Amino acid sequence: MPRYRYVLDEGAVVALLALDDSEIARLVPIFEAMAETPAIQADCYSLDRHGRSLHIKVVGDFLIGYWPEHATRTLHILSIDPL
Repeated sequence: MPRYRYVLDEGAVVALLALDDSEIARLVPIFEAMAETPAIQADCYSLDRHGRSLHIKVVGDFLIGYWPEHATRTLHILSIDPL
C-alpha cells in the first residue's frame, strides 16, 4: 500500500506545540509510521464531533485520535491527549 500523508487538525497542532521539544521529536516519527500503515488496528474507537469513527492509538504517554481517509490517502490526526 503506498504511503498516506498525515495532516494535523487545529486542535492537534495546538496540543503538539504545547509539548516539550523532546516529546515533539518523539511523536513526529510516530505520525510518519502511522501514515505508512494507515490500516493498522487502532487500540480503541470513539466517535468524533461529526459522527465519524475516530481511531485511538496509545503511544507512550499519549492518546492519538485519528481517522484514515482512504479516498484521499490522508491520515487525519485530530487529537493528542496526555494519559
